Amino acid sequence: MTANVASVHTDTSRAAGLTGEARARLLEAAARVFARHGSAGATTKRIAEVAGVNEVTLFRIFGSKDALLDAALQACAHGEHPVRLPNTPIDPEQELTEWCAEEVARLSRSSDFWRQCMAESGPRRHHADDAGTVLSASASIVRAYVNRLAAQMPLVSQPEREAAVSMLVAAVVSDALARDELPVFHSLPRERAPACYSRAFLRSIGWPVSNNFDGATTVGRMRWEWFSPPEHESVDDSIDGIAERAAAWSE
Repeated sequence: MTANVASVHTDTSRAAGLTGEARARLLEAAARVFARHGSAGATTKRIAEVAGVNEVTLFRIFGSKDALLDAALQACAHGEHPVRLPNTPIDPEQELTEWCAEEVARLSRSSDFWRQCMAESGPRRHHADDAGTVLSASASIVRAYVNRLAAQMPLVSQPEREAAVSMLVAAVVSDALARDELPVFHSLPRERAPACYSRAFLRSIGWPVSNNFDGATTVGRMRWEWFSPPEHESVDDSIDGIAERAAAWSE
């Protein structure tokens, strides 16, 4: 009797493992097929073939194609989070340059998928809405960073700052998703664009930028710190104070 119980437990564990593997393969296949063919062309037969499973398994795990596509979108949305910006701005020009470069790279890795999501309409319009929600997370990160900059020195008005955030994020998203499709809007070389985005954005919100600029993107020069200074410490938020801390942190 004991042997039979052990055998049932082993079989159940094996079945759960196979189901988990099939689910992961179906999610990956659904994202790939959807990115290439859209919802209409992402048939259950095609997805199952790419995943290497049969359609019966697809319906047993997800119930329907729409449920599978929704799950694939959520998996892509949560697979990579937007790049963060430092809690304590030290070198905004460099920090935003790195942020732009890394966000373009992150979104570019799934550019076909996001383009298809945003092109959806009709009954599947929610795919476009979900994609917009994911992309809006980038705007929230920049907006919070600008608020931290505003605590260091006076900037332009709140509406102008909001417009600047929208333009920066739109530039990054467009660079990632439409550089090759709309070259007329992306005349800046790929390697120079992030630094130019950063400087143009900072100028638009009233933050001073350096005079020395060669248009190159230098990623990884700064030491990134993900904490706020202790409340008991006195922090010099003047431009000179920021420059001194930047020099000390980059040594």
